[in-house]
Amino acid sequence: MAFWTMNTSTVPKKNKANDPNFNPLQQSTAFRSLSCIIIPWVLERQQEDHRKQTIRDFTSHWPTIHRWILYLKQEYVDNDGVDIAFRIAAKRSLVDIIGLTTHKSLDHYLPVVFNSPLIVHILFSLWRLEVQDRRFASSSVLPEGQGPIDIYFTPVILDRWQASFLGTPSWNWDELIPRTFDNDATIIASTAIAQLKHDVEKVPMNYDRIICDIHLMTVFSIRKDIRMSMLRHGSLLAIVGLMLSLALKQHPPHIHPLISKALCYGCWYVRSYVEVADGLPWIAQVLEAGILKAMVLIEPYMKHMAHPDDWDPLHELFREVIPRYTVYRSILTLIVKHTKEIEEAGWAEKYEEESPMWYSWGIYDDQVQWKAPLLRAEGGMHLHTCQNTKCGKTYYAGTLKQCVGCRHFYYCTKECQTYDWKHGGHQSYCRGIQARRNNGTIIYPSTTDLRFFDNVITNDLDWHAKTIHQLAATHPDSPVAVQFDYTWLEGMRHTIAPASQIVPPPTCKCEKMIHEKWHLMLELARKAKTPRVLIRAFIPCGTQPKIKLQVVPLSRICPDCGPDCGKEMYEGEDFDNTFDLFYECAGSQLSYMDGIFPDVIKDPSHECQ
Repeated sequence: MAFWTMNTSTVPKKNKANDPNFNPLQQSTAFRSLSCIIIPWVLERQQEDHRKQTIRDFTSHWPTIHRWILYLKQEYVDNDGVDIAFRIAAKRSLVDIIGLTTHKSLDHYLPVVFNSPLIVHILFSLWRLEVQDRRFASSSVLPEGQGPIDIYFTPVILDRWQASFLGTPSWNWDELIPRTFDNDATIIASTAIAQLKHDVEKVPMNYDRIICDIHLMTVFSIRKDIRMSMLRHGSLLAIVGLMLSLALKQHPPHIHPLISKALCYGCWYVRSYVEVADGLPWIAQVLEAGILKAMVLIEPYMKHMAHPDDWDPLHELFREVIPRYTVYRSILTLIVKHTKEIEEAGWAEKYEEESPMWYSWGIYDDQVQWKAPLLRAEGGMHLHTCQNTKCGKTYYAGTLKQCVGCRHFYYCTKECQTYDWKHGGHQSYCRGIQARRNNGTIIYPSTTDLRFFDNVITNDLDWHAKTIHQLAATHPDSPVAVQFDYTWLEGMRHTIAPASQIVPPPTCKCEKMIHEKWHLMLELARKAKTPRVLIRAFIPCGTQPKIKLQVVPLSRICPDCGPDCGKEMYEGEDFDNTFDLFYECAGSQLSYMDGIFPDVIKDPSHECQ
């Protein structure tokens, strides 16, 4: 009967929406009838003959169905002059009939649906309408309080569609999404986040839809423009806030599997995108939102996921991601504050010994306890070097003039800066930094963070002082080079060796761009009258790590004491043939999720030049 209704009624060729004698109620009702009847009574039953015949009927009538979808959307759903009750009913009928195409029995027909003109655009448009006008939201009812329950939900359909796209190499979901939103990533981001917030506010909360919302946000964010828009619109705050709320509440046992999945998906999103671009602002954001407390409280729900590997993002956040940002004073201050609150609450003490969470918390806590005393340490020596190779003088911080473009290089005079701009390669570097900063890819660390780096490096130099002095004594013809890679856990990729044996780690390729500085450092060390130590420190900052280069006198590194020494090593020190430079690295611009979705095209232009 439903097929007959649509087949025997031709789609009007002109606008009939304002004609009181015309109302396509039958067609709208037919859409909902098909959705209600076909799946439970035909597709999900065992009568194979009936199932095949129904599929044939649906696919053969799809061209007519498609024409009615276009007509109802344009002339009624989008028409403010039509009665709101019918607009809502028409919108629901469209979502239901489109949702029917997601059933597994119709998988073979999905390419035809996708290739139907405007069909994908219509679904995205309906989703946007639901978010902008809550009267159309899937959870709404008709104004009179009447109306059938929802059969399909727009975000769920989109989530299933994107799964089909990812499994079909010839379909480009990544390119299709922006076109449906007029290539405006901001609209996509704001819609997805608003959908999540709306579903979070519902009472009772529909956890299946929450899970779907997070998954959609994760997949949409594979595209760089959408990813950045999501972050700037507060996606991390929304997801971490949800995680903390779920973790703090007591839930009935029968919904624990859903809570577990929502928390797991939240961890995947945070792990995937918290280090995007500079990483630093997003790390600070999730810490302030309570990510540490949320992760600590997840442990009771972990058993409900089918595979232990599902919690890899959680463990990586605890063991690797968050601890490595303790080299920033601003981040370490936040971490210490929240860690103290967790310890006072006794949450971490409940972990079973040798369990994965016990192990992850132990690694995290060790790093925090190692770095925390540095917050109370007095500042050491902070220097700047004139980057004009014809000058190269080093002075106390605050003496030289900073380049207002990149804000990384310092010069004695305007003449020194002009020379380096024309002959030293500063021009291309400076313009590249400004371009990345202008589009929001990178930020400039605060002065307190920059000075804290010096304290961290000095602390580690003191711990390795004996090794450094021994190498200096056994290799008098080659300066000692120290390489601290803070992008990995403490000590895992630190290298101390004669300079001739030091090579850049795979963390970064920026030596292609600025290798002249390293050769300059070698030259300074060889010219010095007293032994010098070359230092190269890789500092974590998302996909844009920072690099600190230094040439310091061996005498500055105390060989007879630990990091709490406090012995003043700088009085009367000769700054000739020393060096100090902090600069940005272009990184790879690839996120954690790129390894999960190998079909994502990696742009070679993002590599260091």
